[in-house]
Amino acid sequence: SHAAFHFLLDYVPNWERSFGRGGLIQYQSFVPKETAEEAWREMIGLSHQRGLPSYVGVTKRHRPDKFLLTHAVDGFSLAIAHAQDNHAVVDLVREMHGSPAQIAGEYAALLKTYGLTKVTGDRYAGAWPRDEFSKHGITYETSELDRSGLYLELLARLNSGQVELPPYEKLHRQLVRAC
Repeated sequence: SHAAFHFLLDYVPNWERSFGRGGLIQYQSFVPKETAEEAWREMIGLSHQRGLPSYVGVTKRHRPDKFLLTHAVDGFSLAIAHAQDNHAVVDLVREMHGSPAQIAGEYAALLKTYGLTKVTGDRYAGAWPRDEFSKHGITYETSELDRSGLYLELLARLNSGQVELPPYEKLHRQLVRAC
């Protein structure tokens, strides 16, 4: 699972006690495997120079991904918005994990409750999303932008006040980390 992959210490009973009252400062870096050894040596060297010894080291290999803001995250998200004056108002944000076919069916049903018969998404998984949504009466259009381009476009529109987000804390955290 995503949680097991990213939060390994949570599976060790009382792990936080091993760090004492000073606690733990955790820093995660994502580096290309071609430069990983050099990057790790430099990070560990800098930590030691600054008197911040590392007590725990975890190395994970993420699936290859050419996009800006992703790394081994399995899940599917959906946002529904409407135009108001000169900006977009996001009415709903959903994230689901599990069977892609089941999620496509549930999202199709949700889209229909809003009177929508068309959805736009990235090119992930080739023709599969188009074919799967079509089974449920939804047209899946592929964006001309890849996932990184979509994020950059969203960030530009957020910064210019052209998009109004719902009060969804997880989405806000993800966007803050992306900046």
